[in-house]
Amino acid sequence: MRFGGSITRYQDNVNLVGLGSFLHFLSWPDFLLGLNASGNSTAYSNVFASFDAFGLTDREYRAWEGSGFAEDDYRISRSVTLNLGLRYERFGQFVDRLGRNSSFDFSKADKNPLPDGSLDGYIVASNFSSDLPPGVRRASNTFANYGEGQSSLARESVLHGRS
Repeated sequence: MRFGGSITRYQDNVNLVGLGSFLHFLSWPDFLLGLNASGNSTAYSNVFASFDAFGLTDREYRAWEGSGFAEDDYRISRSVTLNLGLRYERFGQFVDRLGRNSSFDFSKADKNPLPDGSLDGYIVASNFSSDLPPGVRRASNTFANYGEGQSSLARESVLHGRS
């Protein structure tokens, strides 16, 4: 039997200064018109999304990843060997040590928000340090999401033969 594994710690301290702001349009005509709902006399805006990235732009990202395996060779005959193995891997998600990770859950979004808007659906990390605005949820982890899909399990079987 052979056993092995690994563990890795990632760290990335970044400052995202200079991202600025942008507007997102779904088509070239929407961009050329660039009207909000009241400007185009409809209930819909030509602006699909807007983003403003000023304020706290530094992040201290951290992640742990690990794996382990076990494998063995089984000689079926003089010329045939079967190698069987099992491997587990955990791909850790980045957390922000400063508590600034966030995400959005579309299933929790307000389908009919008030004209002033809604923050329903936004999720912040468990280490978010401020009070939560109405509609914002705090995650049970520092990823600011549901933490799904981080682990995988794989099996391997290889048949080796010689003539």
